[in-house]
Amino acid sequence: MTEEQRLFVADAQEIVERVHRDLEELRVARSEGRRRRELAAQVFRRMHTLKGSGASLGFDRVSQIAHEFEGVLDGARLGRIELTDTVLNAFEDALEAIARQLAGAHRKRSIAAFAPIVQRLNELASTGRTQSAISDELRSALPPDIARSLSEYDLQHAREAIREGAKLFIVAASV
Repeated sequence: MTEEQRLFVADAQEIVERVHRDLEELRVARSEGRRRRELAAQVFRRMHTLKGSGASLGFDRVSQIAHEFEGVLDGARLGRIELTDTVLNAFEDALEAIARQLAGAHRKRSIAAFAPIVQRLNELASTGRTQSAISDELRSALPPDIARSLSEYDLQHAREAIREGAKLFIVAASV
């Protein structure tokens, strides 16, 4: 193992510990809209770091699990995936798989050992992509030029904010 890889493993193990604490908080705050989104975004950023650094340093299994983890987190951040016990348990299982891979980084493990968690995360992410897509209702409530300029992602954020009690105001001004 190279020095860069050793440094990555040490940093990644610290990230795993932080994510573990974040998941404990997320389990408690999963119904608190804004806090849920903040925690999910924080975990997403940590997984993104593991994914990118892992891939660049040859930790393909860590990167793959982190990639699938990100997909589910993205759906959770946008309110497309509800943070049920099933989802949070999958997150914890994925985190444990990453920790095991980092602990045994010097040993090659078969891809089959990680396939079930990757598949489970992929299935959760897939349901999030098909569920709760923005209906035409929010788009139709907006002026056409604004509705056309907003991405699905922007509309999801707006929908979540409205669900949490935010008010949507459209102000027109001309000079």
